[in-house]
Amino acid sequence: MPSRWSWLRLRRRTRTTITYENGDIKRHTDLIVTASANGKTVIQRNSYNVFIDADSPTQWVITGVFEKAQLHGRTLWLESGRLVYDLETDQVSDAHPGPLAEPPDICQLLGP
Repeated sequence: MPSRWSWLRLRRRTRTTITYENGDIKRHTDLIVTASANGKTVIQRNSYNVFIDADSPTQWVITGVFEKAQLHGRTLWLESGRLVYDLETDQVSDAHPGPLAEPPDICQLLGP
């Protein structure tokens, strides 16, 4: 993408961490990123939780919307669900994987 384009701008990132009395932890993240060029704007909205059980802190359960891209209010790409991340093996498990697709090419979407 040519550098004269307004390409990537972080709009807002909010992170909240709650630690419960039993030691469990919940981390919530909201992230909005925009990419703009040629009068077009793609908005990416991610909102997810990371749950860390005090009894098994190396197994993180991640739920929510991991990737959602929209152009003019129309959803172009959506990844959401429930993942388990194992810190010891650095592996992500998805018990219910959805259809696999290629994410949209932002440069092509924002092109003239």
